[in-house]
Amino acid sequence: MTTYSYTPESSATSCKASGSYLRTHFKNTREVAAAIKGMKLQKAFAYLDDVKEHKRCIPFRRFAGSIGRTAQAKEFKLTKGRWPVKSVGFVVGLLNNAKANAEAKGLSYEDLVIKHVQVNQAPKHRRRTYRAHGRINPFMSHPCHIEIVVEEEKAKVKKADETQEMKTKGTTSFGKRHTKSHGLCPRCGRRSFHYQKKTCAQCAYPSAKLRNYNWGAKAQRRKTTGTGRMRYLKDLPRKFKNGFRTNVKVSKASAQ
Repeated sequence: MTTYSYTPESSATSCKASGSYLRTHFKNTREVAAAIKGMKLQKAFAYLDDVKEHKRCIPFRRFAGSIGRTAQAKEFKLTKGRWPVKSVGFVVGLLNNAKANAEAKGLSYEDLVIKHVQVNQAPKHRRRTYRAHGRINPFMSHPCHIEIVVEEEKAKVKKADETQEMKTKGTTSFGKRHTKSHGLCPRCGRRSFHYQKKTCAQCAYPSAKLRNYNWGAKAQRRKTTGTGRMRYLKDLPRKFKNGFRTNVKVSKASAQ
């Protein structure tokens, strides 16, 4: 018997379906499962049928490396999407199993919601591919396990009146939220004073000595004046001595 990672609140209003060692790509199947999670079962069937006909796409969120862009992904506010027909076929088969189990229990098909979908990696199947110069490389397949839990949708609870004033401050079960880790430093005024450590990351308050490091001194010595060609500065003392004269012909006698 398959062990599920999700336990429904009531077994009477829920049904399960699972498949193990399915010969379909794990990454593609994971994206298909993420796309239908939380949907009504009836809506999920219609959506996956549209994917098979390339009318709508499966958005790729996690395993999206080298995935092409498509305009059909705009409905999910994304740019990357594909049509993994083989993975969709396996998921549709399991949804049909869950639907049959629900009908056997007498549950309403229109009220069924996909509460849980999980895809796990199965052991890889080893194959080999033959390369040039007599070499052999691994050619692995990536099967997966799929588990689905479908439940009847509960009656929606009416939202409380927003005009009612809150009787307590913060969340009563947790208290007020203290989410800030740094505040203003009493000495330097920067927001770098750590509340728990009681020290400033900028000036090292309350230490009497200011925090100051000259990290770039060695780099400055490498690039300072005198380390290059000095095409202008090497002639500057001679030009200064002669008063920066211009357009003056110097005779050989005066130059000597």
